[in-house]
Amino acid sequence: MAYITATDLKNYMKISGNSDDTQLALFADRAQHVVETYTHRVFEWAGAGTVKKFTPTSYLDGGDLLDIYTLLS
Repeated sequence: MAYITATDLKNYMKISGNSDDTQLALFADRAQHVVETYTHRVFEWAGAGTVKKFTPTSYLDGGDLLDIYTLLS
């Protein structure tokens, strides 16, 4: 699931034509990639009733929700 779509960008930027659709779709994909790369996480809707468990591989991966590194990332 995309964080933002080309249509969302068009509406936000008040673009009415279709000539920029390809470029806007590339921007939306790139923005999602940047967010996931920076945070080392994928934020995705797993569906209603789905339980996801995060098991950190080290203390710096968010082993403690009160950890300063978790709060800043």
